[in-house]
Amino acid sequence: MKNDTTGELVNARGDDREIARACFDIDKIVTVKELRTLGQILIDRANAIEMIAEERVFDATFSQRLAGQAQLLRRVARTLEPLQRAAAKAKPPRTA
Repeated sequence: MKNDTTGELVNARGDDREIARACFDIDKIVTVKELRTLGQILIDRANAIEMIAEERVFDATFSQRLAGQAQLLRRVARTLEPLQRAAAKAKPPRTA
């Protein structure tokens, strides 16, 4: 395949690999950001739910249930942290 500007022969396979690597890098960045954002949203919502539970707007049983769910949301957010770190360190699959 020839380069449009110089007329030199270009290795199309090399171009494909560069494109694949660029796509991988973009997907990796997006994945890390999405996991970070999701974790932060879960923590923010857990805080909001916990504040409502502490205000005792609802009866004691339901307030306790809300507080428990807030703790659950925080645990889920914490489980995303190792996944986010793994995504940040991920390597593209080897190609033939």
